[in-house]
Amino acid sequence: MAEVAILMANGPFDYSINAQNPVDAMFSGMQFGQQQRAGEQQMQLAQAQEGRAQAQEGRTQTQFGQQNIMFDQAQQDRATALQAAMEARAKAQQMQTDLVGLAGKVRDGGASADDFTAMALQYPDLTDEMSKMWEGQTAERKQNDTANIYKAAAAIKAGKPDIAITMLEERATAAEAAGDKMEADVARAMAAGIKA
Repeated sequence: MAEVAILMANGPFDYSINAQNPVDAMFSGMQFGQQQRAGEQQMQLAQAQEGRAQAQEGRTQTQFGQQNIMFDQAQQDRATALQAAMEARAKAQQMQTDLVGLAGKVRDGGASADDFTAMALQYPDLTDEMSKMWEGQTAERKQNDTANIYKAAAAIKAGKPDIAITMLEERATAAEAAGDKMEADVARAMAAGIKA
Protein backbone atom coordinates (compact mmCIF):
# COMPACT_ATOMS: atom_id res chain seq x y z
CA MET A 1 0.00 0.00 0.00
CA ALA A 2 2.84 2.21 0.41
CA GLU A 3 3.14 2.24 -3.30
CA VAL A 4 -0.41 3.41 -3.77
CA ALA A 5 0.18 6.18 -1.25
CA ILE A 6 3.23 7.37 -3.19
CA LEU A 7 1.32 7.32 -6.35
CA MET A 8 -1.58 9.23 -4.87
CA ALA A 9 0.73 11.79 -3.48
CA ASN A 10 2.19 12.45 -6.94
CA GLY A 11 -1.15 12.31 -8.68
CA PRO A 12 -2.52 9.82 -11.10
CA PHE A 13 -0.21 8.51 -13.78
CA ASP A 14 -0.89 10.18 -17.14
CA TYR A 15 -0.31 7.80 -19.97
CA SER A 16 -0.90 10.42 -22.71
CA ILE A 17 1.96 12.79 -21.83
CA ASN A 18 4.48 11.22 -24.23
CA ALA A 19 2.00 9.60 -26.57
CA GLN A 20 1.59 11.01 -30.10
CA ASN A 21 -1.83 12.05 -31.23
CA PRO A 22 -3.00 9.38 -33.71
CA VAL A 23 -4.54 11.98 -36.07
CA ASP A 24 -1.34 14.02 -36.08
CA ALA A 25 0.66 10.87 -36.67
CA MET A 26 -1.59 9.99 -39.59
CA PHE A 27 -1.24 13.50 -41.13
CA SER A 28 2.47 13.48 -40.53
CA GLY A 29 2.75 10.11 -42.27
CA MET A 30 0.62 11.35 -45.16
CA GLN A 31 2.79 14.44 -45.57
CA PHE A 32 5.92 12.34 -45.53
CA GLY A 33 4.42 10.01 -48.15
CA GLN A 34 3.34 12.95 -50.30
CA GLN A 35 6.81 14.46 -50.09
CA GLN A 36 8.34 11.13 -51.05
CA ARG A 37 5.90 10.77 -53.96
CA ALA A 38 6.56 14.34 -55.11
CA GLY A 39 10.29 13.69 -54.98
CA GLU A 40 9.86 10.52 -57.04
CA GLN A 41 7.69 12.37 -59.56
CA GLN A 42 10.27 15.15 -59.88
CA MET A 43 12.98 12.57 -60.39
CA GLN A 44 10.86 10.79 -63.05
CA LEU A 45 10.14 14.14 -64.71
CA ALA A 46 13.85 15.01 -64.72
CA GLN A 47 14.68 11.59 -66.19
CA ALA A 48 11.99 12.02 -68.87
CA GLN A 49 13.33 15.47 -69.77
CA GLU A 50 16.85 14.10 -69.96
CA GLY A 51 15.58 11.28 -72.18
CA ARG A 52 13.82 13.79 -74.48
CA ALA A 53 16.98 15.92 -74.62
CA GLN A 54 19.07 12.86 -75.52
CA ALA A 55 16.53 11.83 -78.16
CA GLN A 56 16.59 15.35 -79.63
CA GLU A 57 20.39 15.28 -79.64
CA GLY A 58 20.26 11.92 -81.42
CA ARG A 59 17.84 13.30 -84.03
CA THR A 60 20.07 16.34 -84.50
CA GLN A 61 23.13 14.13 -84.95
CA THR A 62 21.22 11.94 -87.43
CA GLN A 63 20.09 14.98 -89.42
CA PHE A 64 23.61 16.37 -89.41
CA GLY A 65 24.95 13.03 -90.61
CA GLN A 66 22.34 12.86 -93.38
CA GLN A 67 23.13 16.42 -94.46
CA ASN A 68 26.82 15.52 -94.61
CA ILE A 69 26.03 12.45 -96.71
CA MET A 70 23.83 14.51 -99.05
CA PHE A 71 26.52 17.20 -99.33
CA ASP A 72 29.19 14.59 -100.09
CA GLN A 73 26.92 12.98 -102.70
CA ALA A 74 26.25 16.36 -104.30
CA GLN A 75 30.00 17.05 -104.42
CA GLN A 76 30.60 13.64 -106.01
CA ASP A 77 27.81 14.26 -108.54
CA ARG A 78 29.29 17.64 -109.43
CA ALA A 79 32.75 16.14 -109.85
CA THR A 80 31.35 13.31 -111.98
CA ALA A 81 29.37 15.76 -114.14
CA LEU A 82 32.42 17.97 -114.55
CA GLN A 83 34.57 14.98 -115.50
CA ALA A 84 31.93 13.81 -118.00
CA ALA A 85 31.71 17.31 -119.51
CA MET A 86 35.49 17.50 -119.83
CA GLU A 87 35.60 14.07 -121.46
CA ALA A 88 32.77 15.01 -123.84
CA ARG A 89 34.55 18.25 -124.76
CA ALA A 90 37.83 16.39 -125.34
CA LYS A 91 36.02 13.80 -127.47
CA ALA A 92 34.30 16.53 -129.49
CA GLN A 93 37.62 18.30 -130.03
CA GLN A 94 39.25 15.04 -131.08
CA MET A 95 36.37 14.30 -133.46
CA GLN A 96 36.72 17.80 -134.97
CA THR A 97 40.47 17.25 -135.37
CA ASP A 98 39.89 13.87 -137.02
CA LEU A 99 37.23 15.34 -139.35
CA VAL A 100 39.63 18.12 -140.35
CA GLY A 101 42.32 15.50 -141.00
CA LEU A 102 39.94 13.45 -143.13
CA ALA A 103 38.86 16.57 -145.01
CA GLY A 104 42.55 17.32 -145.65
CA LYS A 105 43.07 13.83 -147.05
CA VAL A 106 39.99 14.28 -149.25
CA ARG A 107 41.32 17.66 -150.41
CA ASP A 108 44.72 16.21 -151.23
CA GLY A 109 43.18 13.19 -152.93
CA GLY A 110 44.73 10.75 -150.46
CA ALA A 111 41.52 9.62 -148.72
CA SER A 112 40.68 5.95 -148.97
CA ALA A 113 37.80 3.74 -147.95
CA ASP A 114 39.90 2.67 -144.96
CA ASP A 115 39.99 6.27 -143.74
CA PHE A 116 36.19 6.49 -143.84
CA THR A 117 35.86 3.05 -142.22
CA ALA A 118 38.23 4.07 -139.42
CA MET A 119 36.20 7.25 -138.87
CA ALA A 120 32.98 5.22 -138.79
CA LEU A 121 34.47 2.79 -136.26
CA GLN A 122 35.86 5.53 -134.05
CA TYR A 123 32.68 7.65 -134.08
CA PRO A 124 29.72 5.28 -134.45
CA ASP A 125 27.26 7.94 -133.26
CA LEU A 126 28.27 10.22 -136.10
CA THR A 127 28.03 7.34 -138.55
CA ASP A 128 24.58 6.35 -137.26
CA GLU A 129 23.29 9.89 -137.58
CA MET A 130 24.73 10.27 -141.07
CA SER A 131 23.28 6.88 -142.07
CA LYS A 132 19.85 7.80 -140.71
CA MET A 133 20.00 11.09 -142.52
CA TRP A 134 21.08 9.35 -145.72
CA GLU A 135 18.44 6.59 -145.46
CA GLY A 136 15.68 9.14 -144.98
CA GLN A 137 16.42 10.81 -148.29
CA THR A 138 14.53 10.15 -151.50
CA ALA A 139 16.33 8.46 -154.37
CA GLU A 140 16.45 11.76 -156.24
CA ARG A 141 17.90 13.55 -153.20
CA LYS A 142 20.50 10.81 -152.73
CA GLN A 143 21.53 11.16 -156.36
CA ASN A 144 21.81 14.98 -156.03
CA ASP A 145 23.79 14.68 -152.78
CA THR A 146 26.17 12.15 -154.28
CA ALA A 147 26.66 14.37 -157.30
CA ASN A 148 27.33 17.39 -155.05
CA ILE A 149 29.86 15.42 -153.00
CA TYR A 150 31.64 14.32 -156.16
CA LYS A 151 31.63 17.91 -157.43
CA ALA A 152 33.11 19.15 -154.13
CA ALA A 153 35.72 16.37 -154.17
CA ALA A 154 36.56 17.17 -157.79
CA ALA A 155 36.96 20.87 -156.94
CA ILE A 156 39.31 19.97 -154.07
CA LYS A 157 41.35 17.62 -156.27
CA ALA A 158 41.57 20.33 -158.92
CA GLY A 159 43.15 22.63 -156.34
CA LYS A 160 40.07 24.82 -156.00
CA PRO A 161 38.90 24.23 -152.43
CA ASP A 162 37.11 27.60 -152.39
CA ILE A 163 34.55 26.20 -154.88
CA ALA A 164 33.94 23.18 -152.59
CA ILE A 165 33.62 25.49 -149.58
CA THR A 166 31.10 27.69 -151.40
CA MET A 167 29.07 24.62 -152.45
CA LEU A 168 29.00 23.30 -148.87
CA GLU A 169 28.07 26.70 -147.41
CA GLU A 170 25.24 27.04 -149.94
CA ARG A 171 24.08 23.56 -149.02
CA ALA A 172 24.18 24.49 -145.30
CA THR A 173 22.12 27.63 -145.97
CA ALA A 174 19.55 25.65 -147.99
CA ALA A 175 19.33 22.93 -145.32
CA GLU A 176 18.88 25.54 -142.60
CA ALA A 177 16.09 27.22 -144.61
CA ALA A 178 14.42 23.82 -144.94
CA GLY A 179 14.67 23.31 -141.17
CA ASP A 180 17.27 20.53 -141.36
CA LYS A 181 19.75 21.72 -138.73
CA MET A 182 21.74 18.49 -138.69
CA GLU A 183 22.48 18.60 -142.42
CA ALA A 184 23.37 22.29 -142.13
CA ASP A 185 25.78 21.52 -139.28
CA VAL A 186 27.41 18.64 -141.20
CA ALA A 187 27.85 20.81 -144.31
CA ARG A 188 29.35 23.63 -142.26
CA ALA A 189 31.68 21.22 -140.48
CA MET A 190 32.88 19.84 -143.80
CA ALA A 191 33.40 23.39 -145.11
CA ALA A 192 35.33 24.29 -141.96
CA GLY A 193 37.46 21.17 -142.38
CA ILE A 194 38.32 22.16 -145.94
CA LYS A 195 39.14 25.72 -144.84
CA ALA A 196 41.45 24.36 -142.16
